[in-house]
Amino acid sequence: MVKSGVAIALDVTLATDTPGENGSCKCGVGITLGIMDNSVLGHRGLISYLGKLAEELKLDVQYDVLLAGGTDSGEIHKSKAGVINITISIPARYIHSNQGIIHRKDYCDTVTLLTEFAKRFDAKVLKELSESNR
Repeated sequence: MVKSGVAIALDVTLATDTPGENGSCKCGVGITLGIMDNSVLGHRGLISYLGKLAEELKLDVQYDVLLAGGTDSGEIHKSKAGVINITISIPARYIHSNQGIIHRKDYCDTVTLLTEFAKRFDAKVLKELSESNR
């Protein structure tokens, strides 16, 4: 069994940039960091850390709040004594259909951020994140 200290759930979120839609997530704007959904509040230290890392890498970031639905983060954060986690999503049109649409920039920026996070993550970062939510 894996005993994770940090986890990131990857998902899609509703792109709300078409006529008649109300919301803040848009295709082509970049990485989407999940503040909350119906099942979890994102870890504020991890949200901040990834936001600053994206800024350093000159990547665009948007923030998402979903009042309905949830992601795997909702179950992950309850594992063991608790796992620091958030959801990173890619805005998509027509989710839960046979042909969703995402923007290449959003995908590439997300991969870049996750790759750099994996390169930099170590025991020191874990300790900082663990202490940042107190």
